[in-house]
Amino acid sequence: MDRMISGTVTAETMPQGLAGARVEGWDAAGELQKPLVTGIVRPGGGFNLVLAESVAALIAERQIRLDLRVVYQGALLRLDKPVTWSAGQPGEGLVLTPRLGPDGRDPDGARTVHGTVTGRDGRPAADLLVQASDRDLRAEELLGEARTGRDGRYAIAYTARSYARAEKAAADLVVRVIGAGGETLYEPAPEDVLFNAAADVRHDIRLVQPFSPARSEYEALASTLAPLLGDVAPADLAEDEEHRDVTFLSREAGAEARRIEHFAVAHR
Repeated sequence: MDRMISGTVTAETMPQGLAGARVEGWDAAGELQKPLVTGIVRPGGGFNLVLAESVAALIAERQIRLDLRVVYQGALLRLDKPVTWSAGQPGEGLVLTPRLGPDGRDPDGARTVHGTVTGRDGRPAADLLVQASDRDLRAEELLGEARTGRDGRYAIAYTARSYARAEKAAADLVVRVIGAGGETLYEPAPEDVLFNAAADVRHDIRLVQPFSPARSEYEALASTLAPLLGDVAPADLAEDEEHRDVTFLSREAGAEARRIEHFAVAHR
């Protein structure tokens, strides 16, 4: 049976309750690289998150704690207080309160630079370090950094306070890509600096020089399981009275059952 989580997104400065925003439920432990559930905020601020039966069972069995997040107009909003949910807790009446000022923006000037890093062949470049800095005439200040996911995507959040000076209303962003060995894989030319960057900037990067992509834990597990799956798709793996797929693969591959369950959920 599916499970529903419901609540309200409230913002005093926006009576409509951020209608059209997206609420996402992520594994708070960070083991999964995509949300387990998503839902759209309705006019008035209400939202519903419908957990598929298999996802609800996984959350209950593995005691996964969902970190609820709000994404509005492509930007992740900070909440006044973090809101999490676990199996066994009430699933109704959750209140998410984004930190917004009178102008409908984060009072600390929350900003984001995000995009996709690809290799020379156009394929996503995973597990690379992306750094964003603010450049002045003869100095730079690191604003934040993040690693690319399996899909090559990255997102770095920072605030206006990180670079606030009387004469500067926006950052002049320098975005670099660093390899697994600490080598610089991408250094922007002067004309590629993002001068007076907007609050939400998409900046895609295509690497020119070759690099050795790091093999993620997910990729290593996928490689190990591939010859054992046969004709069974990862999304169809089950653990019930009829099929004991997870138990079999765990013992055969020498991997934790929890990792195999997460692997299956990531394909659904």
